[in-house]
Parts: sequence; structure tokens; C-alpha cells
Amino acid sequence: MNSEIFLSIIIPTYNNPHELESLCNSLHHQLSKEIEVIVIDDGSTIAIKELVGEFNFKYFYKNNSGPASSRNYGANLASGRYLLFLDSDTVMPKGMFKKILSTAKEENIDICSVFYSEKSNTLGAGQQFKAYFDYFHNCYDVSEGETLSLQGSSCFFKKNVFDELGGWATEFLGATIENEEFANRIIKSGKYKIIFKPDLHVFHNFQDLKGLLKTIFRRSLIWTQLKINKMVSYDGLVRTKRKALVTMQSILLLFFFPFSIFSHLGQFFFAICLTIYFLGNFQFYVFLFRKCSFLDLIGYIFVQYLFHLSVSAGGIIGLLIFKAHKVEH
Repeated sequence: MNSEIFLSIIIPTYNNPHELESLCNSLHHQLSKEIEVIVIDDGSTIAIKELVGEFNFKYFYKNNSGPASSRNYGANLASGRYLLFLDSDTVMPKGMFKKILSTAKEENIDICSVFYSEKSNTLGAGQQFKAYFDYFHNCYDVSEGETLSLQGSSCFFKKNVFDELGGWATEFLGATIENEEFANRIIKSGKYKIIFKPDLHVFHNFQDLKGLLKTIFRRSLIWTQLKINKMVSYDGLVRTKRKALVTMQSILLLFFFPFSIFSHLGQFFFAICLTIYFLGNFQFYVFLFRKCSFLDLIGYIFVQYLFHLSVSAGGIIGLLIFKAHKVEH
């Protein structure tokens, strides 16, 4: 192990040179001798090596096996006392490395989640909704200290702690909810805590609305199946029993709407579901109202409804096909 290296930055990448270049540019001017950058090319069919070489970062190629496996691969090559995992669709804000290094050195943290900024690094209603949604549920009005949520795309570990915990679960072949499975193992170990620091954040290139809904559906399906096997748990932030109840109202609203046109009983149930849905999301609506224009607010409320429909549909299908179908994580 190189005694000069304090922090090893590990970046898994797959066929996304433009996003990777943005991340590398954001890192390049913030580095020092005590930081190394390791890029793990997870079987890309697009040229990545030349791009990484322009920044003089370390480059390693491996056969495609998913980001979890690639992070572990990079961790095995790392020389630093700390490991900072960054997905290639993130961007490091100016001056953030200084804060991360200071936090790691002065506070001796074992594990830290670095959540996304409230502003998306990509344009679009779906992208900015997701940025607001993640920020509100993970960071807004959340006190510094222990959290149950591990931000897989941007987090750091002491290397010896990471090794002791066994690293990322390699059965997750895609970027799904490997972070939630890892968080569950950390919590069950009873030995380490995941720490949240409000002043640490990264920018993220969020997917467009179509990609978001597809991803959320798949993650909800997988999460439901893993929850049955007790491999994931509620994180007290985005995933709680109360929020699951509120989210399910989206599909009940769709179900009761046709009956509400012709039946007073249908109107009653539709009104009940709408009230639960509105009250359950009221604080988020207030947050959005303070952040954007009225027209944007209406658009985000509609996007959230589609988002909740995708989550609900994924959860229901996960329950129905659990015993008959194995999902490729």
C-alpha cells in the first residue's frame, strides 16, 4: 500500500464517455498527491482508455459484470486508507474534495453517504423532479449523524471496514438496489454506522422521464422480492411503511376513478384515496412550491404521480411473480 495515498477514488464506467469526461474534468483540478483515481472499465464497447489517459488516471479493463463487481475490483487495487466510490454519471462540485478529505481525517468516519444536490446536472422535468425528490427525502430537514441509507453512487468507506464487510454484493449485475442490500448488511452487523453530513454532496446526471420510470419500476420489483427474503429494509427516509401506503394510493386512484363517474360509492373511495395521497405528499408539495414556479409545481406533481404508479406497479408485480420468477438483479 502506498503510504502517501490517503483517498482512492473508484469509478466504474460502462459505455458513457461523455458523462465520464464531465466527472473527470470536475475531479482533475481538485486532486493532490494523497489522492488516486482508479477508473474501472466494465467491458465497454466504446473507447474509454484514451479518455482516462488524458487525465493521467489509472485505468483497468474487465469483462462486464455490473457496477457492484467493478467497485470491488477497484477496491482491491486501491492504495488509500479511504475508498470514495463515484459512479461515472456524477460530477464533483468545486471544493468538495477538500470537505470530504477534512471530514475523513478529522472525524475518523467509518462509512459516509454523500447524497445528491437538489439541482439536477441534466435538464428536463423528470430529471429535476428526481433531484428534488431525492434531496427532499434524504437531506432536507435531516439532522447530521447516523442514517440508514447508503448512497451507492457516491459514498466513502475506510478500506479496512469495507474489506471486513465483504464489499458490494456481486450478484447484482446492474445498477439497481445493491446499495440498499449493502446498507442492510452494515446495519445488521451492529458494528458500524452510516453517517450523513449535510455539507457533503455531488451533482448527478439524472435520467429523462421515460428512463426514470423504467428504472424505478425495476428497482421497486427487485426491492419487493428482496424484502421478502429480508435482504433489504426500510431506511426511514425514502422507504418507510407510511410512504409505501401513500404511494399505493396512486394505483388506487387509477382504479377508483372510472367508478367515481357513475357511483357515489366510487366517489367516496376515490375521495378517501385522494385525501390520503394529498396529505401524505403535502410537505413535499410545500417544498416544491418554495423552489419553483406554480407551472413547474403542477408539472412536478404530475411527474410524481407517474413515478408513484411505477413504484406501485413494480411492487405489486414483485409480489405476484416472486415464487415463479427470478429477477436478474
